[in-house]
Amino acid sequence: MSATNFNINTTTGEISGGTAKVGNLNNPTDFVSAKLLGAFSGKFADGVHGIIYQETDSTSGVPGSGVFYAINNRLFE
Repeated sequence: MSATNFNINTTTGEISGGTAKVGNLNNPTDFVSAKLLGAFSGKFADGVHGIIYQETDSTSGVPGSGVFYAINNRLFE
């Protein structure tokens, strides 16, 4: 999955919009356009989580969604 040029709402921490794709990004015929929705969380926005999901129905075998989360390393120091 991949996403670029997304919007970050600095009041709520919500991430949305931009250009996103889900599937095998190494094969130009094996991915579909997707949407990104997520949010930063925690003190100083040290975490981020969300989903990326396919924009339209597809008859291909391409995966249509993904879930992600990340945590700043400084939380483990």
